[in-house]
Amino acid sequence: MINGEILSAYMRETAADMLALIPPVRRGVDDAMAAHCTDALARAAYATLGTAENLDAYTLLSQRAPEPSAFCVSALALSFLTGAAGICPSAKIRLAGCAEPMWACGSARLFAVCLGNIICNSIVYAGEKIDITVSIEKYKNNINIAVRDNGRGMQAKISEAAFEPFVSFDPYLDKPERPSLGLGLAIVNAYVHAYKGTLAVQSTFGSGTCIALSLPACAPAAAPPLPDFCADRYSTLYTQLSTVCDLPILVV
Repeated sequence: MINGEILSAYMRETAADMLALIPPVRRGVDDAMAAHCTDALARAAYATLGTAENLDAYTLLSQRAPEPSAFCVSALALSFLTGAAGICPSAKIRLAGCAEPMWACGSARLFAVCLGNIICNSIVYAGEKIDITVSIEKYKNNINIAVRDNGRGMQAKISEAAFEPFVSFDPYLDKPERPSLGLGLAIVNAYVHAYKGTLAVQSTFGSGTCIALSLPACAPAAAPPLPDFCADRYSTLYTQLSTVCDLPILVV
């Protein structure tokens, strides 16, 4: 069995080495093609970091999920989605509702990974006018989070297997290649099960997809400050959206 933690650590080191090569190369490059190549290298490195993050998250959730703790899910979502809207100019991304802070029980860091994977899928498989709405509401003892997009939806046989690990298909079944590693929605599934939540997908081919998850609600509590997703150029925001976003500037 592959040790996901060791593999993800190796991938992070490799990606860090790749990124370290970019600044000195770019400083001495004027040629447009060379600049394009270094940009492609940066995107590949970020994608590698995202894959490592997903492997690490899936390994943790499958074997020994971090102890649940209180976090303000509405504040984290607002911070992440505001950042996503800023670096993904082709998409309209917004948070609906949340008139008051809503606290859930789970892992804030891994929730951000889940949210990043869902948003990335929505952008990758959406149409020309990407519209993504995230809603958060409290119902009884649960916090319900729903991510809706206006994409083309998934074929029925694809949605049935969407949450299986290492299963990846083009949801429209019109491309021969496997588009990704196939861990994104499996991480979301593992997350809600690890923290006693629920998960559902509603997708009609041709009319978009809604991923709905719920987590146990909890009382407000002292919690670490939320990460500044935009300021940290290696944050989950960039690693999870690297294939669809504007990457941070690596050369000054």
